[in-house]
Amino acid sequence: VYANYMGGVRFAGRSSAPSGASTGSGEALELRDKDPKRFFGKGTLTACGNVTNKLSPALKGLPLEDLKAIDRKICETDGTDLKENIGGNACTATSFACAEAAAALNNEQLFLYLARQYYGAENVPKKFKLPSPFFNILNGGKHAGGKLKLQEFMVNPRKDVPFPDQLRMVAEVYHTPGGLLQKKYGVSAKNLGDEGGFAPLLDTPEEALSVIEEAVKAAGYEPGKDIFFGLDAAASEFYNDEKKQYEVELGVWKTGDEMIQYWEELINKHPAIVSIEDGLDEKDYDHWVKLNQAIGGRCQLVGDDLYTTNPKTIRKGIEGNWCNALLLKV
Repeated sequence: VYANYMGGVRFAGRSSAPSGASTGSGEALELRDKDPKRFFGKGTLTACGNVTNKLSPALKGLPLEDLKAIDRKICETDGTDLKENIGGNACTATSFACAEAAAALNNEQLFLYLARQYYGAENVPKKFKLPSPFFNILNGGKHAGGKLKLQEFMVNPRKDVPFPDQLRMVAEVYHTPGGLLQKKYGVSAKNLGDEGGFAPLLDTPEEALSVIEEAVKAAGYEPGKDIFFGLDAAASEFYNDEKKQYEVELGVWKTGDEMIQYWEELINKHPAIVSIEDGLDEKDYDHWVKLNQAIGGRCQLVGDDLYTTNPKTIRKGIEGNWCNALLLKV
């Protein structure tokens, strides 16, 4: 869903809402039409109509530069925590279209305008640093459809080089596995998953990590020194609520405590792993705390499905020390 804010000929704002195959149960509703005759039910005419017919009239008259008031009005217009009436996709696109327009009105880049608005001009740093990129290189789980349970395997460059060099390094690594995979597993191994990573028919995370390590070396880099690894397990997708166990590999079931041991052994064997996202089920809070205590000091433990960008849940997680990093969807 795209939303446009038109400020005459002087300025405008445009933004879109994200979408994903794997979502947490507490995530804002991505409103779809569910009309089987259009895009197999995935159309967004209703959400787009809500932008035009509900949100636009509700926001009329509000100062464009008062982004907090705009967001409050968007939430009030929907009236539910999970944006079930207007749709999270409609609300997000509208909110950011207004922010883009406000930044354009002030002749500022969006990141700088938001920093000034929410932290105060006196607290905005003099210098900004681009975040270090994580490139999706191998896909499993819902993003690929094979036997590999973990959803994403990512590569991340060293941080002591300029961003253009970081981008070049991971791009070179990304373009290396194709030939290696084809040689080992056949031409179909070069197929791509939902998010652009290769989707070979691998069985285990160990096998996937070995392929990536080989690709890093073939590109002229050293794992753990030049290139680091990130995993998105999306563990809620292979957690069985009745068994209270995780099928981390096909036919291999583990309890919460065994999963903690599994992750600890994996990063011991592959010290290049610096980030694990959604390594446990989104409701397995007790084991999240234990995992954070076990390896949080040497690995980034990211909550995505765990938090679903929900402010109330994020506050609980901070107070409970569930993990040490947050994936914020905007």
